[in-house]
Amino acid sequence: MGDPVHIVKGCLRVSFRKDNERYRVDVEVWPTDTVLEPNETLVLEIEGHDTQGVGKFSHEHPEHRDLAVFGGLSHIEVGQESGYLLLPLIPSREAFN
Repeated sequence: MGDPVHIVKGCLRVSFRKDNERYRVDVEVWPTDTVLEPNETLVLEIEGHDTQGVGKFSHEHPEHRDLAVFGGLSHIEVGQESGYLLLPLIPSREAFN
């Protein structure tokens, strides 16, 4: 088994919301040509900061990260309401024969 690799990576700004309010967030994952084999794992990471691999597209410039605006804690709630991850099912090659 090789190293983990990103299938897609994106940024969704939900930081400009009112404090102590719940907001529904729809995260779009664009289709790729990646096919997971049986027993392989797909991981969905939700982070409150830039992660490894953002390169020059980071969001760390001081003008864009004023602590008066972006300081404090972020809360992510899952499981309170119905959530889902919608992925395509790609038939096996045998299905086309």
